Amino acid sequence: KPVRINSNLIGFIFADKKTNKVKIFFGKSSLELKGWETKDAYSNKVSFEINNLIINNQILDNFFKIPQEKDL
Repeated sequence: KPVRINSNLIGFIFADKKTNKVKIFFGKSSLELKGWETKDAYSNKVSFEINNLIINNQILDNFFKIPQEKDL
């Protein structure tokens, strides 16, 4: 079920079988991904906002690679 965030955003809440929830935000008119919000292990709100979205751009395989501690 969509949730209205403000006049420019709509959102969806994803909840797993536990208590984890992620709110995903989209532009109301374009339906482009605008960001998401969740809580960390300490119940702090963690928000990600996408400002300069580029559509149909190829992303390299290692773009989201998380470095290992030994490589830092």
